[in-house]
Amino acid sequence: MALEELVDNLYFRLKPYKNAKTLLDFLKKDPQVNAMLNAANAVAIQRLGYNDHGITHSHIATFNAVKILQLLYKKGIKPNLMSESKYAKFEDSLEVVIAAAYLHDIGNSVMRSQHELFGIILAREIINRYYDKKSTQIELNERKKSTIMEGIIAHMGNPNWPPDSLEGKIVPVADACDMQQGRARIPYIMGKKDIHSMSALSITKVRIQEGEKKPLAILIEMEHSAGMFQIEELLIKKIKAASFEQYVEIIANITSTKERIVYLE
Repeated sequence: MALEELVDNLYFRLKPYKNAKTLLDFLKKDPQVNAMLNAANAVAIQRLGYNDHGITHSHIATFNAVKILQLLYKKGIKPNLMSESKYAKFEDSLEVVIAAAYLHDIGNSVMRSQHELFGIILAREIINRYYDKKSTQIELNERKKSTIMEGIIAHMGNPNWPPDSLEGKIVPVADACDMQQGRARIPYIMGKKDIHSMSALSITKVRIQEGEKKPLAILIEMEHSAGMFQIEELLIKKIKAASFEQYVEIIANITSTKERIVYLE
């Protein structure tokens, strides 16, 4: 899916939710956010030869997070903000996953090592600037801010920082689902030929949809078995670190051998 089409689909999913769309507009248009994401990409791609961690990746992770949250809610699974606060609506949880997914990698603008920690420091300033203009529902807005920070610090699957809320658990999964070919193409062209780039280049399509045995299914198409590295070493590790196994199954199809592998049944 091209970025323009993905953004259109994201806004379509948010059509009934005015506040969530307003937050996404703010993040997309804010000069500081854009500058930080561009700087994060400079560190990730130009200095380290890693995959995309900039504006395109932020949009993809945000789309994934919104879709996952909506599919789970459709299955009757309430996010924590809704279940724990009498004032919170589903849209408030949407705001949380939008902000956390969009901003999760800005800490790379400082340095790659422990970028989750730098990320919550930088994101807090941005999120304060957005929510502090809203004088109503101060307590709820503070809950949203805290849960956004949780999603950001948990996105790498560090076992020392496991997320407790459903919103926080969604962010690392949404992040890891951005594994299609395009994300690795720039570092590959620049000469990065290792298991990370080769495995990402083998994956042709990732789809998130309703599951049969579990609420969610992640369907992954790959040209050859190198793509299994992305699934086993990145996606599944983040799912387990977030204790998200109960919600998702993974189905991988290898086109070259016509194999079908099911994970987390």
